This record gives sequence, structure tokens and C-alpha cells, in this order.
Amino acid sequence: MNTIQQQKVLKYVNEYLEKGKLMQLATVKDKQPWIINCWYTYDANLNFYFISGQTARHIKELKNNEKVACSITPHYTLEKLGQKVQGLMFEGIAEEVSGFSLTEVFNNFIAKWKLATKHINLDRIKKGGAGSKLYKIKATKIVWFDEINFPDNPRQEINLKNEIHP
Repeated sequence: MNTIQQQKVLKYVNEYLEKGKLMQLATVKDKQPWIINCWYTYDANLNFYFISGQTARHIKELKNNEKVACSITPHYTLEKLGQKVQGLMFEGIAEEVSGFSLTEVFNNFIAKWKLATKHINLDRIKKGGAGSKLYKIKATKIVWFDEINFPDNPRQEINLKNEIHP
């Protein structure tokens, strides 16, 4: 994919992510996949962030295999077969967020999900309170499926290993 095409795809991806609500996160253990829905935020380098409890199945699985697959659910209503759709799927590597970036990432998460402060705060995450931690997924490959802006070739794939994440 040339640079101009990639910039066009990333523009649509960012517009979609701004409106998105839920991320579907898939993990695997012993060849058995598992998927969950979670609230997310992201940064300009297409790193995705979510908060989760330490006892959750997907977190236990991440400790043994950090590779994940994700999808961002549509922010619009799906009403009928044949409707033109957009969707974002990606592969990545998950890790716990710590250190200096924890505060910045937490503040970005709260900026998007203001009601989350009723359930969790930064001090509790730093101390491990409520068993919750903040996680980062470094996307390594994205697939942008867009029948609206790319009707002749809706599947647009970008390998991010060398593009956004030097």
C-alpha cells in the first residue's frame, strides 16, 4: 500500500475509533479462543488501552500468551443484510501499563469514559486496588474493512510493525 493510500485509510480508522464504544478482545489458551467486550481508548500510534480485573479469564490468558486479536464494534446501527459496513480488526501484543505513562493513559481513558471514575481511580490502579489494572495493546496489523469509501476493494490491510511503531 502506498503512503497516500495508507494515510487515507488511517484517517477513516481514526474517525471510526473516535465514535467507537466497545472493543472485542480475543485471547487463546491451549488452542481454545476466548473473547470479551471492553471499553477502550487509544492513542495516535494505534495503541489501545483497557482496564480489567486481575482475576478475569482473559487477563490470566494474557500472562501466558500476550498475542491478541481485537475488533471495534460498529458505532452505527446495523439494520439489514446488504447494508454497506465499516469495521476495524487488528492483531497486537498486550501488556500491563506501568510507570510514568500510567497516569497519562488513565487520564485519557477517563476523558473518554467519565463515568468510570465511579468505579475506579488512578490510586486504586497503582495500588492494585479492586484487582484492576490498565492494559495496552500495541497493534501490529490492522484490517480496515470499508464498503463505503473503498467499494471496489473494501479490505485494507496495514502492517504496523514498521509503519507506526518503529
